Amino acid sequence: MSIRDLGYRPYDGERHPAEQNTWVILRHSLGRAWRSWIIKLTLLFSWIPVMGFILVSRAASLFNNDPTAAFDPNPWHDWLLHAQWLSAAFVIALASGAGAIAYDLNHNAFAYFFSKPVTAVQYLVGRMGAVVVLCLLVTLLPAGLFAAAMVALDSGTIEDNAISLARATAGALVISIMMGVCSVGFSALNRSRAFTFSAWVLLFFVPWGLASLVQAVSDWPWLRLAAFPMLVSDLVDAICDQTTEEEVVRWYHVAPVAIALTVGSVAIAYRRIRNVEIIA
Repeated sequence: MSIRDLGYRPYDGERHPAEQNTWVILRHSLGRAWRSWIIKLTLLFSWIPVMGFILVSRAASLFNNDPTAAFDPNPWHDWLLHAQWLSAAFVIALASGAGAIAYDLNHNAFAYFFSKPVTAVQYLVGRMGAVVVLCLLVTLLPAGLFAAAMVALDSGTIEDNAISLARATAGALVISIMMGVCSVGFSALNRSRAFTFSAWVLLFFVPWGLASLVQAVSDWPWLRLAAFPMLVSDLVDAICDQTTEEEVVRWYHVAPVAIALTVGSVAIAYRRIRNVEIIA
């Protein structure tokens, strides 16, 4: 008796090549994130800060006592990126990244994924790429809107705003890649989503608080290298040309640590997935 005699019908739809697996997983990850009301509200309210920045920057230009001073968009883009990633991008990384692999482990999704011609690299690019895309939406798009508003309001030259937007684009990419890759990497630490959520929150806030306290009390800034938010902040400040001469910790101190943390997160996730694949 053939399988069709048992009531099964052959698949008549379009069959995509295996090279499109990454795109399929990316679309699936974005769809799963969009089903969360937290992500929807975050994307909706993430546009509020840029409106405030536009109004405040315009007011600062109008009430400037030195009318000959040129408008510098770099510090505004730097402040806007910090406001966006410390609020909207953090929530996105927590809600859709910090539990991504733990969710699939709990629902035995890898038995399905790896029964298809899906590699661990394709899976990771799809899962991490979704968080990176969402973080870009709440960092890069507001920066673009701010630059367009400044040009429309004749605040600064087109060239200055274009250069500042290019710097902000690089800063948004750094923020999105580190938030997306590290949050998904930490979601591979345990099958429990509560554990991975807690690990991401602890990584984010505890070293930040300790580094701030030590720097305030003893004026020793090197603990910044152990604080994830300060790593990102220092890199964005350097990209937006907002690093002061008094700062001891420079971008070339921060960059190797940030790269090591990002690569380590990928390694943790890859090892976890490879083990699951072998066991399955």
